[in-house]
Amino acid sequence: MEIVNRILEVFRSKDVRHEQLINNLELAYEGLREAAGYIDPVLLQDDIGWNAIGSATGTGLAEPLRREYIRRSRILEKQDPVSRHIVRLYTDFGVGTGITYTTEQPNVNQILDNFWAAQRNRKILSVRGQRLSSKKILTDGELMFVIFGAPSGEHTIRHMDPLHITDIAVDPDDEAVS
Repeated sequence: MEIVNRILEVFRSKDVRHEQLINNLELAYEGLREAAGYIDPVLLQDDIGWNAIGSATGTGLAEPLRREYIRRSRILEKQDPVSRHIVRLYTDFGVGTGITYTTEQPNVNQILDNFWAAQRNRKILSVRGQRLSSKKILTDGELMFVIFGAPSGEHTIRHMDPLHITDIAVDPDDEAVS
């Protein structure tokens, strides 16, 4: 970051014609600060008292407590009109009339089209199914999909209730989940 500051000082000492360049460098500097993990101290105050559940540190909720929180959230979503409205409002803006996808690779697009349009997957991938998925993640705080494969190559997607999950086993050699 020091190099960016020195460059900014040099350009600030020159005449005003470099104003656009200075603005661009300042924007780049802000982007670098954010990418480097700089967090505004004022924003950090908002996080005081919150637990980083499932963070890279490996900390998490005890399983009985996680289940209890999910149960309570479900009760609130059903009985509290404000909670229900928050979920509905977020879903209306986040999902709207349905999430779509695009790809520049025709063969991938065909595979996705077949999977997405299959009658067996409508329960999850239709607009109604997407809205249900949004409601589930906003209420439970987690959303698990299970994809079943068949010898024919057809795949079926379903939700798994997070209350049915008690542990997640990962491959220690899989860098994607480390």
